[in-house]
Amino acid sequence: MQEMSILLGPGIPQFLIEILPPGTTITPGDTRIIWDSTRPDEVDAARSTFDKLIAKGYTAFRAEGRDGEQGARLHQWDPKAERIIFIPRIQGGARW
Repeated sequence: MQEMSILLGPGIPQFLIEILPPGTTITPGDTRIIWDSTRPDEVDAARSTFDKLIAKGYTAFRAEGRDGEQGARLHQWDPKAERIIFIPRIQGGARW
């Protein structure tokens, strides 16, 4: 996967949310939401998406490093997280 530090223009950082569908891993077909951290309306929309996904049971992780190899679980919105990956709730099977 390529580095996620992308610029929209001179010095304007682009932030990213990736949403994994149930039962998959990171692929080019995942849902991606990109916003400009200097635009309050875009930051508010990203925060709203974060809150809705958490309410649906997704787990959020901040991904750091060139390939997202470092990070931590997010329990609340962090506007400084440049890349957030959402993993759907894992559902257990039937007990025998």
